[in-house]
Amino acid sequence: MHPVLFILLRAGAIVFPPIPGGAVDLIGISQFGWVKSFFLAQAGIAVGASVAFALARRFREPLVRKFASLKKIHEWERMLSEKEQFWSWVVLRLPSNFVFDYISYAAGLTNCSYRMFITSSIIGNLPTVLAFYLISGYAYEKGGWLYGILAAVGVLIFIYMSFKIYRRLKKISPQV
Repeated sequence: MHPVLFILLRAGAIVFPPIPGGAVDLIGISQFGWVKSFFLAQAGIAVGASVAFALARRFREPLVRKFASLKKIHEWERMLSEKEQFWSWVVLRLPSNFVFDYISYAAGLTNCSYRMFITSSIIGNLPTVLAFYLISGYAYEKGGWLYGILAAVGVLIFIYMSFKIYRRLKKISPQV
C-alpha cells in the first residue's frame, strides 16, 4: 500500500463516520510498522478532521444534525470562554477517538476558529493514538493472540476515561 493511500483512508474514516478508524490503523501498522504508520495516521486524522470541520462550516445544521444534538452544542458553546473551549476540545479528544468524527463536525458549528480546532485536536488526539499505536505495534510484532487481550484492556480503559470526561462535562453543562 502506498503511504498517500493510507493517509486518504485514514482521513476517510473521519469524514465517513461508519468507517472504523481503528481498523484502518491496524492495516497501517501491518503495512508500515507502528512508527511510520503513526505519523501517516496523524496526517490522515488531521486531514479528515479538517474536512469534517469544513463540511460542517459549509453545510451547517442540516449536515451536523445527523451526528449530534444541535441544542447541546450551542448550549455548551455559550457556557465556555474561548480558553475553556480550547481545553474542552483537548479533553474531548483524549478518550473519544471513536467519536472523533462527530466532534469534528460539531466543532464546525461553533464559533471555534479553525486554528483552535486543529491545534486542540492534535494535542488531545496525540496521547490516545500514540498509546494505541505503541500497544498495537507491540502486539503485532509479538503475535496475533495478544491483540485480543490488548483490545479488551483498551476497551476497559476507554470506557473508564469516557465516563470521567462525561462526568466533567456534566458538571459544566447539566444538559449533556
